[in-house]
Amino acid sequence: MKETRRSAVVSPGFIFGILTFSVALFAIIIALASPLVSAIACGALTAVVAFALRPDLALIPYFLLAFLLPSYPVIDVVTVLLIAASIPAFRRKKRWDMVAQSPIFKPALFLLILAAACTFYGVFICENKVTFIYRDARVFVYWLFFIPLMAWAPDKAPHRWLFWMTILCGLIIAGLSVAQGVSGRAFISTGRVGDLDSISSTTISTIRVQIPGFVFVVFSIFAILSLYLNKEIKFFPMLLVFGFLMLGLIYNYGRALWFWTFIGMFVVAACYKVRGLVLFAVANLAIAVVAVPLLMQLRPDLLDKVAERVTSTFHEGGEGTSFGWREFELQKGLEALDKTFFAGIGIGGEYRRPLYSLAAWDDYPRYTHNGYLFLALKLSVLGPLVFVFLIGALVKMSVRLISQDASNRAIAVSCLAFSISFAGINTTQPEIMTHYGVLAFVFVAAVGLLAGSKLYATKL
Repeated sequence: MKETRRSAVVSPGFIFGILTFSVALFAIIIALASPLVSAIACGALTAVVAFALRPDLALIPYFLLAFLLPSYPVIDVVTVLLIAASIPAFRRKKRWDMVAQSPIFKPALFLLILAAACTFYGVFICENKVTFIYRDARVFVYWLFFIPLMAWAPDKAPHRWLFWMTILCGLIIAGLSVAQGVSGRAFISTGRVGDLDSISSTTISTIRVQIPGFVFVVFSIFAILSLYLNKEIKFFPMLLVFGFLMLGLIYNYGRALWFWTFIGMFVVAACYKVRGLVLFAVANLAIAVVAVPLLMQLRPDLLDKVAERVTSTFHEGGEGTSFGWREFELQKGLEALDKTFFAGIGIGGEYRRPLYSLAAWDDYPRYTHNGYLFLALKLSVLGPLVFVFLIGALVKMSVRLISQDASNRAIAVSCLAFSISFAGINTTQPEIMTHYGVLAFVFVAAVGLLAGSKLYATKL
């Protein structure tokens, strides 16, 4: 019996370790911007091989690969091989019933079928550029990452394992954000670290950290608050972790990210009724009475930057501003949809002409900040509808878990808050059309699915 279990565990981890180490080691050493991060990444890859007998421990090294490696083809190949290698373990663990009976299965399956159809449309009907087809289509492969997550999750409390792994991923991103924001240096070559453009009357030199994965930080914030309100962690550990995550979020200077994180925090508080709402009110009062005056003394520059970033929202507009770009994208996107009778432009399609001043950014003709518009352009008007159904499925799953399983209340509340925030964030940032955003959604959905396994599986 022991030999059988050991064999079931060895296969995916060992294969993943060898593939990852051989395919990506050289690419990471060359491609990463910092020797320190190169050393960390190589150490992570070595850990994969060292933990070959424990595939569940390979999740964090893979996460580092997916978010630190600037080469999309390499991480795509590793991901596909990993998914394929995890299928035998997924079948052995008999979690198919749980996946197939969950509310999220049908809309996710329909999304993949729609993506395949629109890829065919983009290749053979629209004859879009091969490069753009690859950049649009590659993202949908990451929806299949449910398979490795289900295969890796241990038999004992798999939802708790993945829940804490997801929080750890958020802490990693927050740590990279804080380190780069404080130092003003880019440690990794994915994303961007540089000056924040401001249009207000006071120009303040600001370091903005735009690296992938901040939606993991958002989920981690909800999770830590929910764990505290559910009396699973103490106040001071919660305060330390919460403060660290929030600092990482601040250095992103994404106003929509801040806003929808605030909304999600309110959702978490509301789920715990009086206790939660009281904490929410006290926390905001403490920020106003204690944190703001303290920052004015210790880091007045940081406080000024945050205040300027927030207030600039109300007088933005016109060409070249953040709001102006999004307004222009919406106008051009709707024009393209109207011309195609809402069938869209297919995977890899371009909805606007190249701009001479942005000639170096070759993605300009196909990119839009609005995730719903992106889905409509690439997958027809059915795209955003399917995404709404996906969000609704995660909400339904979370609400049902909240009402029927008190032992997993913190997990369910975190998933509910994330689903609402994720839906909002995509109005100004197409997280759903990046592999980073898809991985975050898949991680959270898998957490909720594993937590509610008794509700959706007839046999496990």
